[in-house]
Amino acid sequence: MIPCTDFDDALAECERAAAKGFAAFCLWEGLNNYNDPRWDPIFALAGELGIPLVFHTGVGNVNIRALKGPGGALFNYTRQMNDAVDVIAQLVAGGVLDRNPKAHILFAEHSAGWLWGLAERMDEVYNGHAPSISPKLSRLPSQIVRDQVHCALQNDGNSSMAIRKGIGIEALLFATDYPHAEGTFPFSRQVIDALIAANPDVSTEELVAVLGGNAAKLFRRANLLHQVDARRAALLAAA
Repeated sequence: MIPCTDFDDALAECERAAAKGFAAFCLWEGLNNYNDPRWDPIFALAGELGIPLVFHTGVGNVNIRALKGPGGALFNYTRQMNDAVDVIAQLVAGGVLDRNPKAHILFAEHSAGWLWGLAERMDEVYNGHAPSISPKLSRLPSQIVRDQVHCALQNDGNSSMAIRKGIGIEALLFATDYPHAEGTFPFSRQVIDALIAANPDVSTEELVAVLGGNAAKLFRRANLLHQVDARRAALLAAA
C-alpha cells in the first residue's frame, strides 16, 4: 500500500518497497488527480521495474455508501466500477500512461465487462472533440487501454470474455476473491465451467491466459528481483 497524499513520499515508498522485493504497488482511488504529471516518476519507476500499479475497489478517498435508503446496496456495489472508470479516464486523458508506456495498471473487484465500452467512448471523444483535447496523445485512448490496462473478473465472465475481441485477452485476469461472499469460492470450478460453456469460441490458449498466464506475466517475479538489484545498485551509485 503506497501513501498517495504526497508525490515525493509515494515515490520514496515505491523505491523502498521495490528494494524489499514487493511485486505490486497498491494506489488509492478517489483522488481525482491522476491526470497530474507529478505521477510520472512513480509510473516511470513501476514501468522500469516491471511492477504493476494495482487499484482495489473501496481503497482510498471513495464513498462506498454513496446512496442510502431504498436500493442503496445495489447502487453502491454496482457503482464500484465507476471508480476504475474515473482512474483510467484520468490516466489516459492526462497523458500519464501515454508518457510511461511500460507502466501497467490492474483493477481488482471492479469487474471488467465495461472496459471495451470505455475505450471506445474515449476514442469517440478524443476524435470528436479534438480541438479541445489537451494534451495530445501518441496513441488513441483505446490503444493505451489495450497496451497497459488490466481488470480482474469473477462472476462477470460472459461480458468480460466478450471484451477480448476489442481490448485483447491480456486485459483479463480471473480472481476468486477468497474468502469474500461475493467471490467465487467454493464454487470457482463451477464458475469456470459455466464461463467455458457460455463462450464456446474461447480458445484453450485464451483460457490459460485468463486463468493464470496473464497474472504470471504481470507479476513476473523472477525478472523483477533481477531488475530490483540493478535499480538498487544504480541508486547506491548515484548516492
